[in-house]
Amino acid sequence: MPRRYARAAAAGGARAGAAVVHAAALETLPLYLATWQGVTGASAGTSGGTGAGASGADLEAALERLFGWPAPAELWEAEVLPARLDPYYTAWLDALFAETGLAGSAAATSGSPSFFPASAS
Repeated sequence: MPRRYARAAAAGGARAGAAVVHAAALETLPLYLATWQGVTGASAGTSGGTGAGASGADLEAALERLFGWPAPAELWEAEVLPARLDPYYTAWLDALFAETGLAGSAAATSGSPSFFPASAS
């Protein structure tokens, strides 16, 4: 712990009782992101390829983790969503657009779409 933080913690500092957080090693970031996005078997709320049986609600949770991330249009339903949901049905995305405030936008430079809640637009 750097000296200035150690002194502040010892003195009670402005944030007494606050937890000290240490940065993780950069090498752990790819696995953390893959797990958080539901790509590994140890997913965070979606079936993540485990064969447990995904649902349309799982699709919404998967998209929340990807809000604002642009990917080539042809990859969303061919690679990105099937990697996070098992099974994945293309009709789910159509239904989600029809039933919720989900919106999509294509990046001006790449044409890659990203998704976000309509209230964020």
